[in-house]
Amino acid sequence: MKKTFVVALSAVLLLGMGKSRDLSSGNEKTQKLYYPDKSLQAEGPMKDGKKNGTWVFYYQKKKEQKTSLREAQGLFRDGKKEGVWTRYFESGKPMMEGSYEADKQTGPWKYFYESGRVKAEGPFREGQRDGEWVQYDEEGNLMGKMTYVIKEKLVANQKVMVGDVDGVKTMYYKNGKISSQERYNHGTLEGVTEWFYDTGKLKETCQFRNSKRSGAAIEYWPEGAKKAEGAYLDGFKNGSWRHYYASGNIYKAGNYVKVLKERMEKGLEGLKKKKQKDEGAGEEGAEKADTKVKEGDQKKEDYMEISSTDGHWMFYSPEGQVMKEGNYVKGVQTGKWMFYAYPGGTKVLLMKLPLRSDMVSVPQKEIPLTGEELQKAMQEENVRAEREKKKGAPYKKRTKFVRYEPDMTMVCEIFNDKAQLIGKGVMSNRPKAIFEIIKNGSKTGQVSYPEPPFVTEKEGASLRWTGNWEPPQRNGAWTEYFPGTNSVRIQASYIADKPSGAYKEYFQNGKVKAEGSYMIGKKNGEWKVYNADGSLNESESGKFMNDKKFGK
Repeated sequence: MKKTFVVALSAVLLLGMGKSRDLSSGNEKTQKLYYPDKSLQAEGPMKDGKKNGTWVFYYQKKKEQKTSLREAQGLFRDGKKEGVWTRYFESGKPMMEGSYEADKQTGPWKYFYESGRVKAEGPFREGQRDGEWVQYDEEGNLMGKMTYVIKEKLVANQKVMVGDVDGVKTMYYKNGKISSQERYNHGTLEGVTEWFYDTGKLKETCQFRNSKRSGAAIEYWPEGAKKAEGAYLDGFKNGSWRHYYASGNIYKAGNYVKVLKERMEKGLEGLKKKKQKDEGAGEEGAEKADTKVKEGDQKKEDYMEISSTDGHWMFYSPEGQVMKEGNYVKGVQTGKWMFYAYPGGTKVLLMKLPLRSDMVSVPQKEIPLTGEELQKAMQEENVRAEREKKKGAPYKKRTKFVRYEPDMTMVCEIFNDKAQLIGKGVMSNRPKAIFEIIKNGSKTGQVSYPEPPFVTEKEGASLRWTGNWEPPQRNGAWTEYFPGTNSVRIQASYIADKPSGAYKEYFQNGKVKAEGSYMIGKKNGEWKVYNADGSLNESESGKFMNDKKFGK
């Protein structure tokens, strides 16, 4: 929304400040006023101690200037401005011009660009804008029209008469098309505001209450199809929203809520991080920071209000198929998200993935150390404390001994085209939907995106979802299953989707088929391979290095 341009004459210039010098005698006097640097500020006649007659005011002279530049000129009568007054740019061209009556602006006024073109024009009454005002851009094109009405208003606990925009305010593009229509109730936006494209087509509508977006809102694509629809509350998206492709098919749907977001780690979490620096690194320092920084320590200005996704959201392909769905909590993805594929056109569950910022993020759970593991950790801590003591360095011994493991209830799950579980474990990176690039009716390439692209047509090409995804990489412990059963097929660890570490493979009857270890995708070390009857397959068993068998 564009704010109405308002320029007022400088009170400093018109009242006259600084030291004066009397240049005449008798009842009529000519007086000069000076800035603190002794450059001329204003000059004009005085009568009975009041400005009376034509006065000229000047800009404060700069060092390189030989003469003072006129800033304003007009008539005083008994100390009050009367008649035509003009204020000037330093170039000497008029900045604004209009009349005063008893020290109050009245009648038609004009405001100018330095080029001389009119910037705004309209009437004043009793010192307040009143009636229709028009604004222009620097090229002379109509920019806006609005009507001012003088009404009583409470300002600083005082009832005063104020001229403010009332009714419809219309703004224009250079081509003369309407860019927006706002509805005002004496300076306050109320009711429906409409925005338009420069073609004249509707771009957006929204209800306003007390100058804030509050109520139903609809956005449109340039071609006229609906782009989004929902509602605002006190200036923020609130409740159910639906977003659409330019084709009219749904793009995504879910809820928004207003949340407080930290400004550059200045809120509660930021305070904890700063405090942890004082308390020392590691778990011990984090614990102390948590106990010393409480809710309420942060300042209100450390946060900003934003609209954020919340609750259940669904994302769709340009063809109208559900691609993925899951939950947000105040803008943060939570829980497992469901990803779908469409083999043969039929929707099937392909992946269940724990997400955070579209990245796979398997939560870690804290496991207290026990037994020998605990004893070893405590001994190592005692050695560390003794070493620091000898150095004379301050050191507080750790009392909490834990390790972290992936929460197996929140690991990734992969399914085949019959929605049968075929693997689960730890993965990383992000899944990407696979799209075909279609140009002139033919497939010309392929691209992948973590979520459906909002704009699917560009430079004569369009995108068509293949109905499939690139899965994220396996990165950690992983178990594969025989489809449609709970029988384990493979137990292994992976790094960047390559087996690394211990590896064990099974027949469907549960007997071991092979066991050994990998190093970044290549067999390394002792391997044993078994026949279905459990006997050792000696030809395939043996020692390996970089996938090559050596020795006997």
